[in-house]
Amino acid sequence: KGPWIGWLRQPLPYGQRVDGNVAFMDARDFLVEVRQAKPIEQALDSLFVHVLEGYREGEQSAIKSVTPLQVTSIAGPERDLLALKLAMAAGHTDTVLYQSEAGAIRLPEGAETDARYALVRQDAAGEITTAEACRGTYLKSGDFSVAMPGDFTGTLVDMVGDLTGTRRESALIVKPDKPWPAGADLNGRQLLVRIESDLRAPCNEGYRVEKATALPDGSMRVDLQDSAPLVTSWHEVKVLPADRPNVVRTNRPMVDHGNTPWYAGMKLWFPERGKTYTIKQVNEVGGGYGGDTVELVDNVNLAAEGIQVGDWYVIHALQPGQRVTVANDFCWRREPAPEWRQHALRATGTVTVESPATGGALAFRDGDGGWREAAQGKQTFSAEETGGQTVRLVTGKPAWLNLADAAPPALQRMTLDGREIAAEEAVLGARHKDLGWIDPPRKLVLSFRDADNPLDLTALSVRLNGKKLVTPTQDLVATSASEEGKALQVQVDLEKALADERSRPRRQVLEVALPDRSVDRHQTTVAVSFINRVPLEAGVLYLSDLKPVSAFAHGGLILDKDYGGEVAEVAGRVYPKCVMICPEPGADGTHAEVVFELPADRRPLTLSADLGIEELARGNGSAVFMVQTSDAPEGKWGTLYTSPPLRGGQEPVTIDVPLGEAKYLRLYTTDAGDGINSDHAVWGMARLR
Repeated sequence: KGPWIGWLRQPLPYGQRVDGNVAFMDARDFLVEVRQAKPIEQALDSLFVHVLEGYREGEQSAIKSVTPLQVTSIAGPERDLLALKLAMAAGHTDTVLYQSEAGAIRLPEGAETDARYALVRQDAAGEITTAEACRGTYLKSGDFSVAMPGDFTGTLVDMVGDLTGTRRESALIVKPDKPWPAGADLNGRQLLVRIESDLRAPCNEGYRVEKATALPDGSMRVDLQDSAPLVTSWHEVKVLPADRPNVVRTNRPMVDHGNTPWYAGMKLWFPERGKTYTIKQVNEVGGGYGGDTVELVDNVNLAAEGIQVGDWYVIHALQPGQRVTVANDFCWRREPAPEWRQHALRATGTVTVESPATGGALAFRDGDGGWREAAQGKQTFSAEETGGQTVRLVTGKPAWLNLADAAPPALQRMTLDGREIAAEEAVLGARHKDLGWIDPPRKLVLSFRDADNPLDLTALSVRLNGKKLVTPTQDLVATSASEEGKALQVQVDLEKALADERSRPRRQVLEVALPDRSVDRHQTTVAVSFINRVPLEAGVLYLSDLKPVSAFAHGGLILDKDYGGEVAEVAGRVYPKCVMICPEPGADGTHAEVVFELPADRRPLTLSADLGIEELARGNGSAVFMVQTSDAPEGKWGTLYTSPPLRGGQEPVTIDVPLGEAKYLRLYTTDAGDGINSDHAVWGMARLR
């Protein structure tokens, strides 16, 4: 665990090192493991296996045990094989299979597959609830089996690309080894082009598929979502060295571990000159900056061939004849449905699934969104039916279930203490409905109705500031159902729920979520926010009401509002009275300050305030807060309080600092030593008692 590191260089045994970029705060994100033979000269064949589980500190692991399984190869070359059985705390068991190259494998209990990766999940009763496979043609386990088309492969024939970089057209023409799914079936899948060269290790260049179109000659046009395949990068010729005729110096950095790591063997193309060459190497400069020299394989004199300073060239790796692959994948899952059986199927191309769920009468919804009945069961799903989308299957359908339900429950009416609130504005979209400053509310009433299926009262969720209000030990939420469960009224007792919040203003966010009992579990979420109006404390002097003697801050002294001119908030707490001073580089270092003269007739005084970084900083920013006093406006200042570094997103720190008989008060903030970005330092409800 450690802070964010931009670039890691980790030494390894035998004079090697590993480079990496990591980007996680307070997390284990980089692991180097070494196994050493004794004696060192002895050869080792090692297979490192790690199970990485993400969970927060204080939580319990979801994995009870991990058991390696014996794997038998029944076809294919010598390769790494792995099978693990994970017993999970929830009561189910996961079996994970992997092989480093194509082949077929079998486990002791009979599971068999030729997939490069597969997962089989069984519940406590032994039923297969999940099956996943990637880059294979079949998977068998118990009473479940699936036949798949395997990877979609072919040969690159031609390329279509907009060289201007405007991305108007970006496609590959591929001669498939077998028919590929057409249309949007491959949308979002990764297409890999195998790049091989004597100048570097083989690699794949990847693109995301937009759509595939069958052409009259049997080839496929594969439109891509991202950059045009010919444009890895554009460069301009700046120098043609006279002593190195096959070398180009460019206008911007090219480093063999920058921009792209496989320049060696790539093509360098001058479109305006009609010339193409092969890159041998580029100069290596540490840090990824400054490299600008390209040496070609070709023994040519570039100047003699018409290449001039100022010419632009394109670097690309793709060319006709290269092999192309789109990995096949399959996923089968049982979904929660207490009164019927429901499964989801996602596949690429035509698949055949044999299981208890597909052997009897069922209803299924294909990729086009229409429901169909299969009285004798259905095991084969065509590429047109899967359509690259999720297919859902329902068995044991109750008579009341409306399969065609496509809409979430409607919020018909909402009132707060009898006052109507526009229901359509509260249904959660871009943000919640903000009611602004209001008197402490007592009761919120919401009326829901679904036109097609009953509402799921058991899944009703009511949260106030993220805290559940629907619990067995609380009576904060009351419900009343009607119309055979298709209508529901929800009453939230805000007076009781906010009993501990009435003495301080803060933004309250109430969120109500209610799903229906449809196949898709359509859900409506309603969210409203408000600030409960609280009288200001009597008999105190708020600093924002005093005239400052002097101030220095980024953006100037800000009183009674946030950096954007709205009400100031820190971690959900609202401050109608506040002082904001954001650090700014200055002659006395990076800081901010404001000086007030303390009224002589009120001494001795105590400063009370909440300190923190405001919400507008979106979790960024940091500052150190200091309270200082003096007998003169220009100092000498004595420090009575210094906070630890406070960061965006943290709860505010409350202070009460006695000022004694001091004549002047200075609020002082620094950037905590890490720059001024988003250092929106708030002294909330800063007041003198």
